[in-house]
Amino acid sequence: MPSLTTDQLHQVAETFHRDGFARVPGVLDDSLVASLRQRTDVLLDDPQLAARENPELHDRHYAQAHTSATGERTPFILRNTIELDPLFLAMLEHETILPLAEAIVGPGARFCGQNVLRNQPGVAIDSWHVDDGLFYPVPEDVERHDPRIQLPVLWLTVQIALSDLDQPAHGPTAY
Repeated sequence: MPSLTTDQLHQVAETFHRDGFARVPGVLDDSLVASLRQRTDVLLDDPQLAARENPELHDRHYAQAHTSATGERTPFILRNTIELDPLFLAMLEHETILPLAEAIVGPGARFCGQNVLRNQPGVAIDSWHVDDGLFYPVPEDVERHDPRIQLPVLWLTVQIALSDLDQPAHGPTAY
């Protein structure tokens, strides 16, 4: 996808502020998707990387496994990817992703981390969650995101599917 126009960026930001999320299809071209998937598979399937740690980082482990009910461990999350391959580092300045983040958060947006989830059948994050403190909790009587409450966006997650999602239940989070 070529860079978005100013009008398109404004529309995505409006949607995000209204709904609490925005879906932007086709951000990455097929060759970049294939390269990201290939590198993810190589890294997540590397036993040396699975054992590697960096105590200087918030998430010390580079690879996190999911343990199934039968005790089988499946590589699931690749953490701190910008240290592992220049391909992931380049995503921080991608011609569409950075302008989208700045349209929502504001000029000078910064990325603080980059992880890859490789879902396998039956392995997914099973509920929405808060990674850190909830800065602006929504009142109990508000069912979802209330567009009448205009709060600054301090933090957001950019999720990029590297495979087709035919329906929401096949997405990175089950709900």
